[in-house]
Amino acid sequence: MELILSHNNLDFDGLASMVAASRLHPGAVMAVTGKPAAQVREFLALHKDALPLLELKSVDLSEVTKVILVDTHSLSRAGTPAKLLSAHQLVIDVYDHHPSTPEDVKGEGELVEAVGANTTLMVELLQNHKLDISPFEATLLALGIYEDTGNLLFESTTARDASALSFLLAAGANLKVVGEFIERPMSRQQKSLLNTLLTAAQHYLIKGTRLLITTASVSDYIGGLAVLVHKISEIENLDLIFAVVKMDDRVHIVARGKGTNLAVNEVLVEFGGAGHAKAGSATVKNGDPVLIIQQILILLDERIVPEVRAREIMSTAVRSLPANSSISEARDMLLRYGHTGLPVVDGDLLAGIISRRDVDKAMQHLLGHAPVKGYMSRQVVSIEPDTPLSEIQELMISHDIGRLPVLDQGRLAGIISRSDVLRTLHGQAVPVNHQILRQRSRVQGREVLRLMEGLPLEVRDLFRLIQVLSREQGLKVYVVGGFVRDLLSGVPSLDVDLVVEGDGPGFAEVLGGALGTRVSFHPKFGTASMSIDGLNLDVVTARSEYYPSPASLPTVEGSSLKQDLYRRDFTINAMAIELDGAEFGNLIDYYGGYRDLQQSEIRTLHNLSFVDDPTRLLRALRFEQRCGFHLEAQTQQLLQNAIGDMVLHRLSRDRLRNEFILVLQEASAGKILARLSGLKAWDQILPGVPAQDLENRVRQADSACAFMADIGLWPSGDLWQVRLLALLQGMEAEEAEEALQKLHFERRLMVLAREFLQAENALKGFLSWEGELKKGTVHRVLGRLPREVLAAVLTVPELKPWVQEYLTAWTKVRILVTGKDLKQMNIPPGPLYAKLLASLWDARLEGKVNNEAEEIGLIKTLIKEETDVQH
Repeated sequence: MELILSHNNLDFDGLASMVAASRLHPGAVMAVTGKPAAQVREFLALHKDALPLLELKSVDLSEVTKVILVDTHSLSRAGTPAKLLSAHQLVIDVYDHHPSTPEDVKGEGELVEAVGANTTLMVELLQNHKLDISPFEATLLALGIYEDTGNLLFESTTARDASALSFLLAAGANLKVVGEFIERPMSRQQKSLLNTLLTAAQHYLIKGTRLLITTASVSDYIGGLAVLVHKISEIENLDLIFAVVKMDDRVHIVARGKGTNLAVNEVLVEFGGAGHAKAGSATVKNGDPVLIIQQILILLDERIVPEVRAREIMSTAVRSLPANSSISEARDMLLRYGHTGLPVVDGDLLAGIISRRDVDKAMQHLLGHAPVKGYMSRQVVSIEPDTPLSEIQELMISHDIGRLPVLDQGRLAGIISRSDVLRTLHGQAVPVNHQILRQRSRVQGREVLRLMEGLPLEVRDLFRLIQVLSREQGLKVYVVGGFVRDLLSGVPSLDVDLVVEGDGPGFAEVLGGALGTRVSFHPKFGTASMSIDGLNLDVVTARSEYYPSPASLPTVEGSSLKQDLYRRDFTINAMAIELDGAEFGNLIDYYGGYRDLQQSEIRTLHNLSFVDDPTRLLRALRFEQRCGFHLEAQTQQLLQNAIGDMVLHRLSRDRLRNEFILVLQEASAGKILARLSGLKAWDQILPGVPAQDLENRVRQADSACAFMADIGLWPSGDLWQVRLLALLQGMEAEEAEEALQKLHFERRLMVLAREFLQAENALKGFLSWEGELKKGTVHRVLGRLPREVLAAVLTVPELKPWVQEYLTAWTKVRILVTGKDLKQMNIPPGPLYAKLLASLWDARLEGKVNNEAEEIGLIKTLIKEETDVQH
C-alpha cells in the first residue's frame, strides 16, 4: 500500500497537496492525523464524499510499503507511528516547500523548492504529466495556494504561485467558494483571542530589530491562530512577531517576520516546528508559555543579525565642494559624477548641501560665478556612523531627502543616498540585498575560505603576508576583479589585483620589500606592479574614474573600494575579498556579481558603460562565449544601442586593434566574430572585410594549424594571425592591406596578408588552367613563404587537399645536390642555379628522382637541354 500523509493540524495547502499527490500516485491512500484546522474541517464536512480520507489510526500500517509526504519533511509532524518508521522496506517520497532541517527525513524521491505554497509544486507536476483536473479539484488547489500565500500578498509568494493559479482558474476554479473559506469572518472566540493578544503584546528592540512577543491561554482549541498573527502584523509594522498561546494541553507558537535579520523557522525548529524564513509554527505538548518565551528571547539574542549601520553602506571618500567654489564648478562636478547633490565643506566641517536643482536655477539666472555657500542648504539633516538602517529610512521619508551626510564628530565621514538604502532593503538599483548577504555571510565566508585553501601554496602565503602587513600599516586591502571571479568559478588565475584604501603604491613598496622583489611604479594612475613566482601582482589605490568624453581614456581619482568596484566593466568583475584583519576571506559584493556568476549572466554596472568605454562591448562578447554566459536583457539592449550609435568608431584605432586581437586569441573566437556580425558591429571593426562565414573561417584556421603541428611545421607565429589572414580570403591584396592599415596593424602582418592573397590567387589560377595542382607547382608558389602564410593557404577549401599533399611530401624529402655540387660540375654561378635546384625539388616531390645519382643525372640532362636551346 502507498500512503499519502501531510502534517497535523492540516490546512488547505496540505489537503490540496494530498489530493494532487493522489492523482500523481493512483491507488495511494490519503490519511490524516489529529484534527485539521477549523476551516478545513468545515470544508470536509461539505465535501467528504468527494475526498476519500481515512484516519491514520484506521490504516493497517503493516501493509504500507511507501509513504508520500506532502507539505512537510517530518514524519513525526505527520503523526507517523514508530513501528512504521522501523519498516525495513519503507520507501519515502517528499514534496515540500519548507526549508530543510537536520531532523527532516530524506526521501528517495524528493521535490523541495522554495515557493509560496506547496500546492504550487503539485500543480506544476500535474501540468507536466498532462493530467486533467475537475473544477472541484481546481477549486481545492486554488484554496491551498490562496491560503498559504495570503491571497498572493505574503512576501514568500513567487511568480510560480501566480502562474499555477492562472492555470487553475482556466481549469474552472470557483473563486466564490475560495472566498467563502479564505475570507471567513472571525468567530467570537477568535475576536476575543485577538484582543487578548494585542493587550498582552510586549515590544522589544534586539540588535536594532523591532519585535513583538505576545501570549494568551484558553481552555479549548481555537483555530486560525496564524490568521490572527497575520492581522497583528498588519496592525503593528514590526520586523518580527511571535505569538505563544496555550490551548488545552498544548502550547502553539506562530511567528511572522520580514526575513531580513532572522529566519523565523530557525527559532521554531528548536521547538519541533517548521516553516519559512518569514512564517512558521510549532506545537509543544505540556509546555509552559513563560519558559517558552524566555527561550525565544535567548534564541533571538543569539541569532538575530545586527541591523545594518550607516558605516556599512555609506560611500566614503565623499566628493565635496569647498564653500568658496563657484556655482559653475558645482555644475561641472555634478555632471561629471552624475550626482544629484554635493556636500559643501568649510575645512573639515560640513557647512551645507548644494542640490542639482539649486545649481540649475542659479545657472538659469546667470549666477555661475557666485559661490555655492550663498545658495546651499544650511539646515542639513545628518546621521552618525552607527545610525541604524531603520532610522536612516525614516529620516529620508519624513524629510523627503535623497541623501544623508554621515558625520563623525562633526567631520564628514561618508554619505548615504536613497539608492544605497533601496539596494540594501530590496536589491533594486543594483540587485543585491545587503541584509541577505549578511545572513549568508557565515556560510559564504566559510565557502570563500575553503576555496582560498585550495589555492597554490605560494598564493596562500602571499595573502597571509598581506594580512599581516595591512594590519601593521592600518590599511584595508582587497583582492578584486578577475581573480575573485575565477576563484568563485573554480578557474585558476595567475593575475592578482589588489586594491588598497589608502596609499596603494606605498603598500606595494612595503610588500615588495618583504618579498625581496622589484616593484614598478606608475604614478599617473596610482598603481604599482611586481612579479612573484609566476604571479603577476598589481597594486592600486582605490580609485574612481570619469570619462571627459565618450570612448576617451578615463581620468582617475582616489576614492573608496565601493566606487573603485563601480568603475569596472561588469558585475562579475566587481567583487572583492578582504585580505586584512579579522575579516580575512570576507566576500564583498555591492553589485550582484556573485548572483550573476551563479546565473551565468553578464551585466553592466550602469547604463552608459558601453558609451564610456566601447571596448567593453567586445569584452562582453568575449566573456559570453568563453564562459558560456549570456548577456542580461538590459545589458543586451544597451549593447545593441551602443552599436547602433557607432560607438566603436569613437575608439582610437590602436585601442580597437588591441581589443580585436584579444578576441582573435580567444578559444571561441569564431563564435565571437559571428556574434559581432549578427549584431551589425563588424563594419565598425574591419570595414571592407566581408562578414561572410566568419566562424567557419576561424575553424579552418585552427584546423590548418593543427595539421601543420602534426607534420612538424608548427608552432611558428601566432594562431590569431592565421585566423586574421583566413578572414581575408578572396580579397584583393590592396583592399586587405587598406583594411589592416585602418586598425594600425604592424607592417609585417600586412606583408603576410599580401603574400597570402597573392599565393591564393596564383594557386587558384594554376588549378583553373590545369585542373590539378602538382606538388612542384605548389612548391614554386609556397616554397619560400612564412609558415603563417602556408597555414592561411590551407584555410582555402579548394586549395586545401593539394596544399596538404604538398606539405606532407615536402616534410619527407630533401634534395641532396647543393650549389657547391653544381660548382664542382663546372656550372658557372648565376640564375641557372635557382632554376636547376627548383627543377630538382619538382622531380623529388613528384618521385621522379630518388637518390643523389639520379639527381646528378637529371642535372646533366637539364644542362644539355639548356645548351641545346642556346645553340
